[in-house]
Formats: sequence, structure tokens, C-alpha cells
Amino acid sequence: MIRWREILREAWRDTACGTSRALLALGLFAVGVGALGWAQAAGVVGVAKDAARWVEVGAAVRIIDFPNLVDGAQCEALTSLDGVVAAGAVRSGNERRLAAMPSRSFETFEVTPAMAEVLNLRTPEVAEGLGVWLASDLAEALAAKPGRTMTVRALHVPATVAGVFDFPADDGRNPALAYSLIEPVAATGVFDACWITAWPERLETDVLARLVANPAPIDESGQRPIPQVGQLNASLGISFDAHGRLARLPTSSLIAAAGLFGLVLGIGLIRLRRLELASALHAGVPKSALGIQTAAETLTWVIAASVLLIPVLWFASTNDNPDSPWPAMFPATQTVAIAGIAVLLGTIGATLATREKHLFRLFKNR
Repeated sequence: MIRWREILREAWRDTACGTSRALLALGLFAVGVGALGWAQAAGVVGVAKDAARWVEVGAAVRIIDFPNLVDGAQCEALTSLDGVVAAGAVRSGNERRLAAMPSRSFETFEVTPAMAEVLNLRTPEVAEGLGVWLASDLAEALAAKPGRTMTVRALHVPATVAGVFDFPADDGRNPALAYSLIEPVAATGVFDACWITAWPERLETDVLARLVANPAPIDESGQRPIPQVGQLNASLGISFDAHGRLARLPTSSLIAAAGLFGLVLGIGLIRLRRLELASALHAGVPKSALGIQTAAETLTWVIAASVLLIPVLWFASTNDNPDSPWPAMFPATQTVAIAGIAVLLGTIGATLATREKHLFRLFKNR
């Protein structure tokens, strides 16, 4: 009958005195498997960073262009569709001149209020009378801050800076709004375009977005024009296939490598102790008891190494990650778990493969 207490006590003595080489095994496991887990997390974080950059530069903004035929109210109603984060209508206005820069005329765009979400408007202010939004570069050039007023020539009322938004003209996006006065108006009547922030991407979004346009009259060729769909910024490509990018990550290969590493580590550590184990068998220790003992010894340092790796992998999953850390943390911890199971299987398998008859050969070659 197996005496569990004695087996576990022997396992603890071997671990404490260094016979099981627990510290060496812990270090090898932490470095090898930790590197593989870090690679898993870094791959997912890389995709998340690319996705955040895609949205940041305006590549997720689709523009439905159909001059003077876009229904403003229907455009804003697109937010009820899955994947549409924000939607607002835009139309051209009159050119204006500012007292601060009298030599230059500025184009004016009238937009529906929901464009504030499309443009990620910062520090919105409620303006009495005429309120305008400015791109941050133009606001800086005019030394204009939210809540301040500007004198607009040919107008009888001052214009209040009701909000500022980031709209760099040098990152590949359409620069139309970069140096213009943006005036929010009611979402009534027709507009020239509908701007939609669609994320995550859906194939049907462009098709459904065209429904905001009123039918155009038939042209001279007998064709009826249809709305054109484009991107605010196409410098990063026309589509961001997040699922495809995640699928192309070497997740399975890294997990397989972790399993192979763990298996080799478990077998290698037992082979270093073959003389000791063969001696125990010669002394009458049952092989089953010996297998339980080495498994307990292995489990001790595997658990310790896994606990040490958790904060390391958590840091890898959260560092510079604009998204939730869990999609990155899961494959990393899965890698550690597979490696730990493989080590245990390698340990038990190598222990059971040890034969008492090898004792004298091992003793002679020690």
C-alpha cells in the first residue's frame, strides 16, 4: 500500500536539498516558456495597436459622397446599425474671412451635431449665436481656445469657438476640414456627404449607408448616378481585417513549441537522476510511488514558476495596449499551462521508463 505522507515527505526533502534540481528547472521553465508566452501576448497587442492606429488616423471613417442629395436626419440615424459608432452629415458653406487673418479666406462647412462624435470633438462649448468648431492646427494658429470669440468679417455677430478637434493634415487623411470653419446646424434638409465611423468593419455598412441619399435624376447618358463611398484616410489600406491578422499569428506554433519544450525539460531532468531512481527501485520502492514522488517534485516548481510568470505576462498584455488585456493574456497563459502539463507528462513518462536493471550500468558510467 502506498503511504502518501511518506512519498510527499520524500518529495519535499528532494526539493529542499536540491536533489530534484528545482531551482534549475524553475529558471529554465520561466525563461523558455516566459519568452513564448510573451511572444503570444505581444502578437495580440500588436494587432490591437494597429487597430487603434487605424481608427485614430480616420481610416475607419467612410464618406458617402452625393452632393446636395444626402438626407441629414437619415445620415445621423445610421448609428442604429451594428458597427456604426457615429455618423454626421456635411455640406459646403460660404467662405469667411477672420479679423485675425484678413488676407486669407476660410471655407465653411455646415455639419449636423452628431459630427462631434465623428470628429472626436474636445471640450465642446454651448455657444450663444454662431458657434464654430476648429481643427487643432487652425485653432493654434489663431490662438483660439474653446469658449473664446472670434470676429468674422461680414457677420454682425461674433463667432464663438464651440469646440476643437484633432485633424492633422499630414497623416494621409483628406485635408478638407483641417483649415476650415465648421458650423454645426440642425440635421434638416439635404447635405453633400455623410461621414460614418464604422468599427469594427462590416461588409454591409457601405451598402446600407448609401440609403441616406435621395434618388438622383437620370443623367444625359440615361444612367442614374449612385453615391460614391470612400475613406477619410486610405494611407493604411482600404480594410483592416482584424480577424485575419489574429488568425495569422503563430499561436498554435508557439503553443506546440511550449509543449515540446516542457516535454524535453521534464524528460531531461529525470534522465539526470536515473542512477538515483534506479537505486530507489533496487531498494524496493514501488515504481508507482516513485512516479508520484517525481510528479509532486515537478508540480512544486512548475506552480512556482507559473505564479512568477503571471505578472510578467500581465505586463506584456497591458503595456502600451489600447484594448482589453484579456485577449492577449489568454493565449499567453494557455502557453504556460500546456508547457506545465507537458513537463509533468515528461517527468512521469521518464520515471516509468527507468529500469532497476540499469542500476549497475549507470553506476559504472557515473
